[in-house]
Amino acid sequence: MLAHNLKEIFSIVPSLKDHIKQANIEEDYPLDNKEGCLASYLRCYYLTKIAGKTVDPDIISKLEKASKLYGIAEEAKPFVDTMDKYASEKRKQLIKQAEEIPVKIAQSIFEGSLTGFFDVEKASKQAQGLMLKYAEEVTSDEVKRYAGKAYFNKKAALEALDARATASGNPVFTKVAAIIEKNMEVDSPHAEILDVCERVTQLDKKAGLLMKGFNFYKEALAVKPQRLTTALSVNICGKPCPYEKIQRLGKHRISAYLGKDVADQMTDNPVLNKRIIESLPLDLQRVLAGILKSV
Repeated sequence: MLAHNLKEIFSIVPSLKDHIKQANIEEDYPLDNKEGCLASYLRCYYLTKIAGKTVDPDIISKLEKASKLYGIAEEAKPFVDTMDKYASEKRKQLIKQAEEIPVKIAQSIFEGSLTGFFDVEKASKQAQGLMLKYAEEVTSDEVKRYAGKAYFNKKAALEALDARATASGNPVFTKVAAIIEKNMEVDSPHAEILDVCERVTQLDKKAGLLMKGFNFYKEALAVKPQRLTTALSVNICGKPCPYEKIQRLGKHRISAYLGKDVADQMTDNPVLNKRIIESLPLDLQRVLAGILKSV
C-alpha cells in the first residue's frame, strides 16, 4: 500500500505531506482524486528511479493517463527535482568514498550504484576514472564494461540500434548501425568502442530512451570473450565465417590440416583465435576454407 513508502518519501521531501492529505494511503496507487494521483505518481517515481524497484507496466500506464487528466506533471516537478537531487548527492558521496578506499571496495560501490535509474553517462565517466586510477587492479566486469574496456558484440549492437530506431522513429540510429556494420569489429580499438557507446547514449538521452531502460553499454559490450562465440565471425580468404564452425574443428583437426604450430597458438579466447586465423598465410586460409565447407 501507499503508506509503506511514504515514510521514505517524506524523509526526502517533507513538504509533500501538505499536498496529499486527501490521498487514500491504504491503497497501492490511489487515483480517485488529484492528491491521491500525485501521491501515486511520486511513489512510482521513487520506486523506479530512486529505490531501483519495478512497477507493473499496467499500473504505470494507468498512472500516465490519470496524471494527464489531473495535470499532475507540473505540480509534481518540484518534488521530483528534490528526489533527483537527493539521488545525485547520494551517488556523489558513494563515488567520493570510492576514490578514498581500496580498489575492491571501490568496485563494489560502483556496482552498487548501477541499480534502479542511474545516469549512464556519469557511470561511464566514473568507470573510466577507476580504470585510470587503478589500471590493472580492476577486476569488476561492470567497471570494465562502462569504461569501454570490453569486446564489441557487433551483432548485439546492430540489434540494439534496430530496436532504438523502431522505438523512437529516429533514423539516426539506422545511420549509426550502417557505420558500425561497415567499420567496427569485435576487437575494434578501445577509443572507437567508447566513442560509439557515448554517441549512442547521447542519442538515447535525447530520444528519452534512457528512462525506458535502454543501455547500449550493457547491450553491445561483452567483457567475457567466450560469450561472443555465437556472434563472432572470422574473415577467411576475404569471406566471413561463423567462429562456431572453426570451434567445432577442434585443435586436433587444426593441427592435422594447418600444422601443430598453428594449433599450439589457439587458446580458449575466441577473439585471440580470430586474430590468429586471420593472420595466417593465404594458402593456409584456403586449406581451412575448404575444410570448413563440410563442417
